[in-house]
Amino acid sequence: IVIPANNLSNYVKRAAEKLMPIYECIVEIIKKAEILHVDETTLEVLNVKNKENCYVFVYRTGLYEKIQASLYVFNEDRKTDRTEKMIEGYKKYLVVDGYTGYDKLGKSGIKIQRCWTHIRRKFFDCIKILPEEKRKNTKAGKIVSLINELYKYERRFKEESKIASEVKELRNGNKYQKILKEIDDKIISYAKETEKDQKLKEALNYYINIKEKGELYTYLEDGRIEIDNNLAERTVKPFVIGRKNFLFCKTENGANISAMMYTIVQTCINNGLNPEEYIKYVLENIEKKEVEILLPWNDYIQKEFSIVKKSR
Repeated sequence: IVIPANNLSNYVKRAAEKLMPIYECIVEIIKKAEILHVDETTLEVLNVKNKENCYVFVYRTGLYEKIQASLYVFNEDRKTDRTEKMIEGYKKYLVVDGYTGYDKLGKSGIKIQRCWTHIRRKFFDCIKILPEEKRKNTKAGKIVSLINELYKYERRFKEESKIASEVKELRNGNKYQKILKEIDDKIISYAKETEKDQKLKEALNYYINIKEKGELYTYLEDGRIEIDNNLAERTVKPFVIGRKNFLFCKTENGANISAMMYTIVQTCINNGLNPEEYIKYVLENIEKKEVEILLPWNDYIQKEFSIVKKSR
């Protein structure tokens, strides 16, 4: 059956209108989260003046949050003004990459943790063209090796199912702190030398700038805070893959609806639900039942629509 594109778009629009109460509840969950991961990606929107400068911002609750949720929000540019307005009054933790647009959020009382994966990536880019046996003896290679040691600890925390208080204690213990100090000492030492390698200079300055902002070691304050922003990056990825297929949105309204549908589908996945079965059930019952009963983390919904029963 050949269905015209405008008909398909209208079906999605009508479904989104019915699902709006679910979306609004997810927005509220995001606003109340103790720890938020934030990232952004581009989206071309044809009817917007600066169509190639539009973005979709992604918000993801931390792994230790009782309720797991993802929120996608369309933005006409990369400015964080809309983020600032949406989480107005928020005074907790934000995990982000090195984008300077998040600086202003730190000034509003939010505690920022910058991503160590991005720091590692900057140094790894300096050595990736070298044969593996030559990497370890370079300045950048030594920093990468030390950051890898941090990640061995972080992986072990998850493998051993450490609770947040235990993670905090271990991160602030002598062994972990010794690695952090060695990383810092080497980077400060290398930065004082006359360095011809432009990529290495950029990596050193990237680290130093984040440290000077006081956004490098925030994760040591609370074991629930991740060392990196990989959680948000993984949440962005489904949208990026989808964008490779649909390419662009025609209107701002279409972009908002796309963001809303991604929000509901991804939050279903975060809660171990079958999105198709869940959305079908909600559309059939949204006018008959209270919204709270239909939320992805509701016990009945979990029981009926989990892909793996009672598993997240």
